Amino acid sequence: MAEISDIEEECEDLDWYAVDESGYIGHFATGGRGFLPRSVKNSSENRLTLHSFFVELPVSCAGIHNDAAGNNEFFLAMSGRGLYSYDYSPGKGRNLGYSRNCIPTSPLKVEVCPEEIQAILKHTISYVLFSQAENVSPQMFL
Repeated sequence: MAEISDIEEECEDLDWYAVDESGYIGHFATGGRGFLPRSVKNSSENRLTLHSFFVELPVSCAGIHNDAAGNNEFFLAMSGRGLYSYDYSPGKGRNLGYSRNCIPTSPLKVEVCPEEIQAILKHTISYVLFSQAENVSPQMFL
């Protein structure tokens, strides 16, 4: 498995995914500046497998947008697939965190995903509940 390099992490807008302790799934976009948990950084292939799976899921619910976050259709689309969607928070400095842009009206649980997707997601677990966390920092992941 190819590891994501420091240069890729610092320069590319990467989407990655995690599961919280309740089994709900979060989508995170780095904007080319946000941190990647070690479990995500360890495998470019796993990150791409998850991204392909989630962008190909049909929209199953509405996404509720955080007005303060600006308007981005991609975050709404990810929430429409049942994911809590976060973007790197600019102006906070590298490694300080992500802010929630959108929440799903019907959140997707990891247990309804195919086994391969479940296995990859369970490598990146958040200590906080995405339904409650407006902001997520590096310390909140296994």
